[in-house]
Amino acid sequence: MNELKTQIDYSWSMYYKHSWRNPGHLDLGWARYNWQQVGGITRRDSNMDWVPALAGRTLAMFLWPIQYGVGFHFCTYDQNTNNVNDVQNQFMSLDEYELGWNWVYFGYSSRRQKAYAVV
Repeated sequence: MNELKTQIDYSWSMYYKHSWRNPGHLDLGWARYNWQQVGGITRRDSNMDWVPALAGRTLAMFLWPIQYGVGFHFCTYDQNTNNVNDVQNQFMSLDEYELGWNWVYFGYSSRRQKAYAVV
């Protein structure tokens, strides 16, 4: 993933549909505290290494346990402050989340030094 080091802007997008209640309640167990990694890109050598570390979560999206709310958890990092887990949460109603497909975009502009998450 060293190609990202030379890129000015990069992003990913997808359509995503998830259900907590259909066809039945999902019993997710307690693996990783019920967090589910849904998509993303990394600048590290292994794309399976999602532990918080600089460049580990270049642009990553997670779902959190439903008891925290419904929506998406976007993660990146800030090299200037050494923050390995700079996050933005996008909350929505359960009906909004489950009744249709969501288009998700997550991008970064190095010119603006800013990440953008849109659902």
